[in-house]
Amino acid sequence: MSELNISGIEAMDHYCLNLAIFKNQEYGMGNLMRYGEMGIWIRITDKFERIANKYENGKIPNTSDKFNDNILDMINYLKYLLLIREGALDSKSPLLVRKFYNMAAPFEGLVKAVESGD
Repeated sequence: MSELNISGIEAMDHYCLNLAIFKNQEYGMGNLMRYGEMGIWIRITDKFERIANKYENGKIPNTSDKFNDNILDMINYLKYLLLIREGALDSKSPLLVRKFYNMAAPFEGLVKAVESGD
């Protein structure tokens, strides 16, 4: 069994953070926050469908920044979803993406649920 690649995960987290910052500067949060949780789920589904379409048509690139960015966007959308669900992000507050890595308090309930197996 292979070992967990912690440094690889940290690098992907760092890349996701930079991608979130870039996209927030380019597009803002209004388009994501307009419809709340359901809007985020729609974005995730859209990204998933793009990826699934490539698989179904046998057109998966070995390496493709655009393809990988769809995956990284999904990761960031899931982070936004957790922030919304924990009350740490709403339509009235600007996105502070750096909070992803130094926000423990809003996720205490989530951490307890994971630790207890709920």
